[in-house]
Amino acid sequence: IPPGDRRLAKSGLFQSKVISKPVDVVARGVITPEPSYDMDQVGIPEDAAWALYKDFVMRKLTQRGFSPVAALENIENKTPTAKQLLNEVMSERPVIADRAPTWQKFNFLAFWPHIVDGKTFRLNALVNKGFNADFDGNCVDFDSHINLRLPESLLDLFKSSLYTDPANKEKC
Repeated sequence: IPPGDRRLAKSGLFQSKVISKPVDVVARGVITPEPSYDMDQVGIPEDAAWALYKDFVMRKLTQRGFSPVAALENIENKTPTAKQLLNEVMSERPVIADRAPTWQKFNFLAFWPHIVDGKTFRLNALVNKGFNADFDGNCVDFDSHINLRLPESLLDLFKSSLYTDPANKEKC
């Protein structure tokens, strides 16, 4: 926009607060129970994991000396290097699950992702009460924050951090 030409500039409260903000990467899917998982773990289908973490894997590949085109080819071909970096990124960055409608704090939780076979997301059955889910086709949105640094407040969204020890009133 040329300086002084205000006709072309987008302005206004809605534009500045809602539309111009960066959007997190989102995957949506049906949830199924997985009793072997911890309350802070979620199983993510491989295609959804690539969609959620593609940008982070691309950044890691370019930091290791790949050109952007070569990094994109590695991701599209799902090479062993790209898969290794995907697992590395997934261990560093939790996903946030949001079960609409979000009326309480248990509808918005963080989980550590793991790649699973199939097309459904897998959660521990103990989590379904807070999500008001009964595993009959309920869908949940999974977000991956695009911020480079993990916000400390995100660590409070893990299910295990919401419980307190009755003896000393501290988090377990």
